[in-house]
Amino acid sequence: MPDSEALDATIPEPVLPDHLRVLVESLLQKVHETGITTDDALIEQAFIFANRHHAGQKRKSGEDFVVHPVEVAKLVADLLLDTDSVVAALLHDVVEDTDVATEEIRELFGPGVAHLVEGVTKLSRISFASREQAQIET
Repeated sequence: MPDSEALDATIPEPVLPDHLRVLVESLLQKVHETGITTDDALIEQAFIFANRHHAGQKRKSGEDFVVHPVEVAKLVADLLLDTDSVVAALLHDVVEDTDVATEEIRELFGPGVAHLVEGVTKLSRISFASREQAQIET
């Protein structure tokens, strides 16, 4: 896992609007409630990275896109998974829905996170292909 201090140098921390600060704090609270040991700074950096790359994207509900990865990360925390898993949950749509490459995730967040993000991306492609195939066959 990369050192969160090294990430601080590569990912400048923007001032988050209050609603986004509340969102990341709710995730950290959830993580702390589970009792798992995590790197809060790395989780925050992943949130900031995901938010920056999903900037302007909205869900069908009208809420900021980044709400979805935070909710996924909370589910991952409920499963008592590690920091890499929580970070990968935050980043799982970045490679799929933006111009970020897996290699950038690897450089910034480490090979474990990159491997998890890559796996989720592949699973979603298989799922999409399966739905497409099901539509063709019906």
